[in-house]
Amino acid sequence: MSLSQQIDVYCERTDFTFWSEPLNAISNIAFLIAAWFCYRLYISGPPYRDIYSLLLIIILVLTGTGSFLFHTFATRWAGMADIIPIAGMVLIYHLATMHKIARLPLSAAWGSIIIIPLLSVPLSAILPDAMGASQAYAPVFVLFAAYTYLHWRNESRELWLLPIAIVVFGMSLTMRMLDGLICDIFPYGVHYLWHILNSITLYLAFRAYNLNCIIKKI
Repeated sequence: MSLSQQIDVYCERTDFTFWSEPLNAISNIAFLIAAWFCYRLYISGPPYRDIYSLLLIIILVLTGTGSFLFHTFATRWAGMADIIPIAGMVLIYHLATMHKIARLPLSAAWGSIIIIPLLSVPLSAILPDAMGASQAYAPVFVLFAAYTYLHWRNESRELWLLPIAIVVFGMSLTMRMLDGLICDIFPYGVHYLWHILNSITLYLAFRAYNLNCIIKKI
């Protein structure tokens, strides 16, 4: 299977020219805007300069870049550039939360990563087939709920951040699922809203972690 093989999976794409998905491509600027706001928070003072936070900002930029490549080149290699940063974001955010918020030793925090793929098995059995590929993102809801509990237990600042992130992510995932269902009604689709709402979700999640990772001197 060639990495240069082109893929057509979104409403907006009508051919394989570079700008066949203008809304899906340009909306990735939302990730760069979110990264900028995360960076501003990161540099606002020494208490916020945490190595995990820096990694999350870098991955956020890579997420927007990879998604832009996928929605312009629409090839398998570009799809990998899109998927890998997303997986990296989930992994690093989980590791950071387990290490700095749950206060697990680093080795135990790394070990806890196994829960992410394990969640996919029972969830895939109970979720409707209509979700399609979006089922892969379902574990994020369970993880966010667990992270919310950890922040509540630690009496973290701005406890409202993660609950709102869960709601926004739910809206975001809904847009991702709807994109393939409304092509006949709205040929541009709504996948670009997945990008915009996801960038908001990631900023809220970043802020929830960054505001509380160092202040408690963990």
